[in-house]
Amino acid sequence: MTDLLDAVRPLVACDRVTAIVDGDVRRITGELRVHGDGPYLPDHFPGLTIFPGVFVLEAVVQAAAAAFGEPDGRRLRLTAVRSLRFLVPLRPGDLLRVLAEATAVSPPHPVRLRADCRRGDGVRVATATVECGWSG
Repeated sequence: MTDLLDAVRPLVACDRVTAIVDGDVRRITGELRVHGDGPYLPDHFPGLTIFPGVFVLEAVVQAAAAAFGEPDGRRLRLTAVRSLRFLVPLRPGDLLRVLAEATAVSPPHPVRLRADCRRGDGVRVATATVECGWSG
């Protein structure tokens, strides 16, 4: 079985992705452990290390891309951010869990994702509604 994350390498924003298809709905879970040794963390922000919000967004998109795979050689790419709200920062050692829901569609139809991003202890860190299109 091919690793779902192969589609998004070399930059991987999720350690693990699972997807469940239930009728027309695809439920996606992505997880990432925030490591303090990442080259982007020490300077974001100096004296108060937090996981950059753009990486939370990237985790949402990559979880979906991994869950949908590459039908007909096409890859899912972010095309629009309809809503994005950051509520609580993530720090080194935290677990980011992305819980997203999308209508199970195939190219060329766009994919609309609603994501609830939570810390490992269940605290909501962000919410997002994004649209993705197919490239390739």
